[in-house]
Amino acid sequence: MSFRRAKQAATDHRAWRQFVDANGELIRSIGIPDAMTETQDHWWHFLEHGYHPDDAARFHSGKLNHERAVLLVELLVRYCDFRGDRNTAGWAVFPNPNYLELLQSRVEAGG
Repeated sequence: MSFRRAKQAATDHRAWRQFVDANGELIRSIGIPDAMTETQDHWWHFLEHGYHPDDAARFHSGKLNHERAVLLVELLVRYCDFRGDRNTAGWAVFPNPNYLELLQSRVEAGG
């Protein structure tokens, strides 16, 4: 049983790294530091809080200008496609509710 969990964790980690690599240009254009995408757990913390405590740069999604916030919406739509789940409940990544509404409308429309 333990072997299967370890194998699944390795598969999940590889898939996550592929997502990050495939979207690296977009991630960099938003200004998201590596600490946010180091692991999916770090990413989830970012989605739930808008930051990650291990980030020395103190990046916070609430400080994004409009252009970068719209790019983050695009990244999150891609993330929903990657995980095959369009549920964004519990994501507090956007302090401004307008961006959360934009994200939800894009996700509901299928990207």
